[in-house]
Amino acid sequence: MVQEPKIFEHLGVLTSHENFEIREYSEIFKGIQKFFNEYRGIPTKEILHDLVAKTYKSETLTETVSEIYDSERLPSSTLRYIEENVRNFISCQAIKKAVIESLDDLGDIKKHLNVKDRIEKALTVGASLDDFGVDVYNDDEILNRWMRRQNDSEVKRVSTGWTKFDQIFGGYGVGELFTYMGPAHSGKSMYLVNAGANILLQKKNVLHITLEMSEEITSQRYDMRLLGLNKDELKTPKANAKIKELLESHIGKLVVKRYPSGLASAADIAAFIKRLENVKKFVPDVLVVDYADIMRSLNKYNDKRFELDSIYQQLRNLGIEFNIPVITATQLNRSAIEKLETGGILTEEFIAESYGIARIVDCGVTINATPADNANNNSVIYVFKNRDGEAGAQFRMFVDFSKAVVREWTASANIKQFAKPTKK
Repeated sequence: MVQEPKIFEHLGVLTSHENFEIREYSEIFKGIQKFFNEYRGIPTKEILHDLVAKTYKSETLTETVSEIYDSERLPSSTLRYIEENVRNFISCQAIKKAVIESLDDLGDIKKHLNVKDRIEKALTVGASLDDFGVDVYNDDEILNRWMRRQNDSEVKRVSTGWTKFDQIFGGYGVGELFTYMGPAHSGKSMYLVNAGANILLQKKNVLHITLEMSEEITSQRYDMRLLGLNKDELKTPKANAKIKELLESHIGKLVVKRYPSGLASAADIAAFIKRLENVKKFVPDVLVVDYADIMRSLNKYNDKRFELDSIYQQLRNLGIEFNIPVITATQLNRSAIEKLETGGILTEEFIAESYGIARIVDCGVTINATPADNANNNSVIYVFKNRDGEAGAQFRMFVDFSKAVVREWTASANIKQFAKPTKK
């Protein structure tokens, strides 16, 4: 850090001198930190020695400070290696502190959630260390922003796979939260599977978190959608031929992960994404969560609506942290069915617990379909929120639960389930 002030700027200000177990190093670091906070720079060897000596007396202080400053100049590659190790040090010390603070709570089962909360917060220490926001009127940023506008790409978006959705929303926005709202049995989970499948066909990776259905059932629905087969047909030789064609088309990778309802938080999902990246080298392009209402908030509230608002905000933050779109579903209340049966259109006013959800999400639609509508393959979409465009549009979608298919009503009945490889 002494050789490269930028490392201290990124990491030193977040590190506590208490993290150093050897007191002499702790006092030296405290001196560097104090000087940096006042003068935004690294002190000279002499100034640091005098600064530390005012409050700490040691026969080896002069020698230790000299070793730090007089060491051989390190190459940039080594400095990057050191920076990465400092990051790990900060993270490990935060976890260590959380564990020590939790020792008294381990014997009381009622306090185990307190332990989990401390660990989860410790895991976020040091996140986004290189993010200093946007220097809006910097010359380079002005030019880049102008070019993005010319290319109509201010927000990176991933195609939904449905023409009408793309025309209205431009696709799923990176760092944004999109929700499909509907009453029970309206097809929310089916829309989420189709959202994921459409993205896989673009050769992009999907992480699908399920808190309601098993991994087996969720995977089966993806098979049905991508292969164009019903549940019984998946057991036939026809399925083997179809799956071979699907794999030859080189679709994206899909990981399905189940969590128990009410126990998974945004921090759990974030930790899982990092594990996938580190162990499996799997980096998701899109996160699908089925569904947000049955997640657990990192914060505790007596009022259910505040807890739900917190869950949606934390889920949206996941998209920002990992720079990916997040797609989920939202439950509407029982009166929504009555509204549909009288020919009405559902809006965000029918959200089951918290109207604040509509404020938090970036884009969203309601699924207007009763069980009878689904039996007739009919579903009406209403756009209730579009942060970068107009809301209020309505259009029909074709649904076929027997094959887990959702497509545009005007599309050909012969759905292109996957792209066949081009012959050379």
